[in-house]
Amino acid sequence: MARDGAFRDIDACLAWHPGATGVNNFGGSALDSVVYEFFGKTAHGASAHNGRSALDGSMLTDISANYLREHVPENVRIHSVIRNGGDAPNVVPAYSKIWYFVRGKDRAQVDEVRDRLTACARGAAEATGTEMAAAKEEADRRAKAAAANARGSVARCIAVCCAAARSCAAEEGCLYRGLPISRLRRRGAARRCAASR
Repeated sequence: MARDGAFRDIDACLAWHPGATGVNNFGGSALDSVVYEFFGKTAHGASAHNGRSALDGSMLTDISANYLREHVPENVRIHSVIRNGGDAPNVVPAYSKIWYFVRGKDRAQVDEVRDRLTACARGAAEATGTEMAAAKEEADRRAKAAAANARGSVARCIAVCCAAARSCAAEEGCLYRGLPISRLRRRGAARRCAASR
């Protein structure tokens, strides 16, 4: 919404998230999207003892995550879904993937909880005789790219603004495009612009 200009003429925005009894008081401003992949050894159900179930690795990770929830701050949220768990009930799956969101109040809190969750996944791999690989999900990379683009827009906007102009003439898509120079000055953008000196 910000990228598309929904807040262009707004100095402040108050938002809330509904909860079961009104407003949800457990906010979070940081999130990691993490995927754990497990690699095992397939086998037919009749000789399952010859296999190593990757799905067991995902499920044991989730069981560990459930116990972890008791030992993290109340504002932390851990959500999961198994994205790949096998193809047939009578075949030990050689591959499984489980996807988590870890939310918390800030980057430090999310990093700590994510590290503990990754330790749960490592333990599950050890217990099931499987291999585990962890990776941040694509959504996290897209969010970082959008943030970098926004910073680039601000830098371009600062370069375009000048004291003589009535409003910012930055390129299309810039969060500051069309804002009065007085607002940009309050935000410190126009002061940094070489053309406004």
